[in-house]
Parts: sequence; structure tokens; C-alpha cells
Amino acid sequence: MSSPLWETPFQATAFAVLVIGAAIYGAILQQIAQYVFVFRNDNSALKIWVYLLSFLTSAGFIVDSINTWGYLTSGVSSVIADAIIALNGFLLGVTIALVQVFFTVRIWNVRKEIHPSSPLTVPFAVGMSLCIVASWGANIAANILVSGAVPAFDHGLKITTDLLQFKTAIDAAIDGLVTVSLVTLLRVHRSEFSHLRHESPLTTLLVFFATRGLIILATQIMFFILIFAADPLTVGTANTMLMPKIYAVSMLLTLTNRRTNRGTSGSGSSGSRGQRTRGSEHVNLRTLSFRTNAQPGAERGAAGGGSASPVMFASSKGPTEEVTMEPDPDDWENSIGGHRRTANNKVSLPSAQGRS
Repeated sequence: MSSPLWETPFQATAFAVLVIGAAIYGAILQQIAQYVFVFRNDNSALKIWVYLLSFLTSAGFIVDSINTWGYLTSGVSSVIADAIIALNGFLLGVTIALVQVFFTVRIWNVRKEIHPSSPLTVPFAVGMSLCIVASWGANIAANILVSGAVPAFDHGLKITTDLLQFKTAIDAAIDGLVTVSLVTLLRVHRSEFSHLRHESPLTTLLVFFATRGLIILATQIMFFILIFAADPLTVGTANTMLMPKIYAVSMLLTLTNRRTNRGTSGSGSSGSRGQRTRGSEHVNLRTLSFRTNAQPGAERGAAGGGSASPVMFASSKGPTEEVTMEPDPDDWENSIGGHRRTANNKVSLPSAQGRS
């Protein structure tokens, strides 16, 4: 039996949201391709994280398309339609939880390195973990009710709506905490180095995290209010189709822009890259904040002896960086051959210097 014809406003909303979601999904694919090119020597666990995120967003977009086709044609049975909607909601919950866990783990790692004796680190991580579990649990419960796995009962729709409201509210709280924590860590670290207080990649990173947090927070609040003021099904559909992609692209932008400062202060291998400034030769907090084994203390020693890992911190001292650096984002944008640096260079470069 075919499902009844959906109302025209709902059909228009679903189609418009699908178009917007397709644009965001295109940006996600571009960021994933850039990540694979530029950071192919990245941590294996982080690669798996990114590939899992790409799988979830791709599956979500496919389900979004199937759902929208069903809304526009009404050619899907009610049982199948409910199951697809529940599957889409499940993908939403997993995708958002994956991004939330990513940022929580990174904040935990950085706080343990920068503030190892802070009494707030463990309570923060525990509190964030509990919030993420509560959000994911509410999402699972709501989608079980939507799928029809539980027989219909009185007030079932109200309970489902309440669960979605709870999830939306707690997601907004989680992202607010993530944003405040990231911005605070960046500002504290920035204040420790006088050369980072003015023109620095950290300033751009601060603006990025603050903007990301405000956009996600405002979107969650908007959906939360609309659940009360409008049809919960329409609002829930828009939320399910948009929010996972917004979360995913924010995480991918964070990862792929870890070394953006090299584009303006590169090693000299590209003629289009300018000379290094003092503000860019010491600390790359894009790496510091999002690599598990980051060590801020090593950076200070790097300025004197050039002993910091060239993968972790971009040191301008000596030939180490030129030999072992990964491809720059500039290489991706300009399709130049910076990615062809191989192990042979590690042998030939010092000998070339010795001859000179």
C-alpha cells in the first residue's frame, strides 16, 4: 500500500534541503580528496576516522535522496518509508557522535599536554562523554519509535518529539562546550608566545572555531525552536538531512587546514610561497590540537636546535623540513609536484649540501 500524498510545503522543504545538502556533500568530497592527497602519511587511526566519516556522509546522502524521491512520488509503502526515515536518523546520530568524540578526544589530549595538572581535564572529558552517550541514546530511542519496531501506543508521537528535542538541546550544549574549550586553549597558548599575538595562523584558527561553533549552535537552536512552532516531521527531516553534513565538513576543514600557514610561508620549494615569518616558524597549533602525540614543549627546543619532529612542528632550521614534509595544501591547489619528495631525497640532500 502506497503512502498518502505528502503535502506540497513538506515536499518543497524536503527537495530544497536535499539541494542544500548536496552542495555541502560536494564540499565534503572535496575536503576528503584534499585530505587523502595532502595527509596521506597521517596517523592510521585518524585516516580510519576520516574514511568512516566519508562512508557515513555518503550513505546519509544516498538515503536522503531515496527519502526525497519517496516524498515527491509517494511511491514507497508506509512500512518501508518509516524504516528508511529511521535509518537516516540512525546515520545522523552516528555521524554527529563521531565528530563530537573527535573533538572531545583532541581537547583531552591537548589539555593533558598543556595543563597536565589541571583538575578540570578529567571531569570535562567525563561530562562530555556522558552528554554524547545521552544524545546518541535519545537518537536511537527516537528512531526505534519511528521505525515501528515498537507497536504504536498512546502519546508515542509526543515521546518521539520530546526525545528529538532533548537530543537537539544536548547537541547544542556539547558543541557550545567544544567551542569554548577550543577557543580558550588557543587563546591561552597564543598568549604564551609574544610573536603569536599579532599576525599568526592562530588568529585565523580562533576565528574559524568561533565561527564554526556559532553556526552549529545557531542552527541547533533554530531547529529546537521550530520543533515547537512547526510540524515536527518537517523540522526533523530538515535537521536529519543537514546537521550531519555540517558537522562532517567542520571536522574535515579542521583537519585539512592544519598546515595552511605553509602556503604563505613555505620552505622555498615553490616560487609562489613567501618567506617564513617569525609568527609561523614556531608553532602550528593546527597540528598541536589535532594530533594525539603533540608535545608543546618540544616546540620551544626546536627553535634552538631544530630537533622537533618535522611532521609535528614546522621548523625552518636545516634541511629536515624540506626532506620529510608532507605535500602542502598549495600542492593540492596548484597541482605541482611537491608530493614527489621521496626517501631518495633524504640521502641526496645532505650530500648535496656537503659538496656546496
